[in-house]
Order: sequence, then C-alpha cells, then structure tokens
Amino acid sequence: MKAHPVSKKAMLWTTLVSALALFLVSTAPLAAQDQGQQKQQEQQQEYQSEQKTKDISKDELKKFAQAQPKLKQIRSDYAQEIKQAKGDKTKAKEIKDKYSRKMVDAIKNAGLTVQEYNEIAMAVQNDPKLQEKLSKMSQ
Repeated sequence: MKAHPVSKKAMLWTTLVSALALFLVSTAPLAAQDQGQQKQQEQQQEYQSEQKTKDISKDELKKFAQAQPKLKQIRSDYAQEIKQAKGDKTKAKEIKDKYSRKMVDAIKNAGLTVQEYNEIAMAVQNDPKLQEKLSKMSQ
C-alpha cells in the first residue's frame, strides 16, 4: 500500500479541527460546574487580577497620573456641552464622539494606549496600595 502525500493545507486544517474539538470537549464540563468550582475560579481570577496589579510599572502609573487632570477637564467640558444639547440625539452623539476622540488623544499623549489606560484604571480601582501610590504621584 502506498502512502499518499499530505499537503500542508490539509495538515493545518486537520490540526485546526482537532484543536477546536479538543477545546469544545475540554470546555463542556465547565458548563456543569458546581458552586465550589465556581468559587475556586473566582479566587483564581482575583489572584490573576492581583498579579496584573503587580505588573504595573511606576512609569505606567506616572503616565496614568499625568493623564488624569486632562481627562477630568475633558469630562467637565463634555458635561457642560451635553447639557446644551437638550435632548437633541444627533447633537448629543456628535458631542459624545468629539469628546471620546479628545479622551483617546489625551491618553495617547500621556504615552499610554487606551487598553493600557483601562487596565491601569481597573487595577487602581481594585488595589488600595495602587490607589495610595497614585494619590502620592498626583500631589
């Protein structure tokens, strides 16, 4: 019997299908977890969140702190301008888009991506030690 050559495409497809099947089989039991397992998962997520907190460098926190006054001003300006829209949904959307762009620009100008900024914001919100560091930097 002669072996048939297998193309790379066929091998990749087979690997992909196998990986997908393995993923589906391995995740199926998760749907039937009891509360004890869910609590364990929550604790693991909390631990991972704490680990992310430790990964925030002093430089990143400093950039975050530097962005805060500008973002606070943008939020204040937005609140004033949105009041003037007085229920005009089109105008309100234009204002929202305008200030969203301004906030993104302010974050980028501070040297962070929006994702980095959001991750730091979440970490600061959940970690009193980071809140204290941020407070000291902001003084």
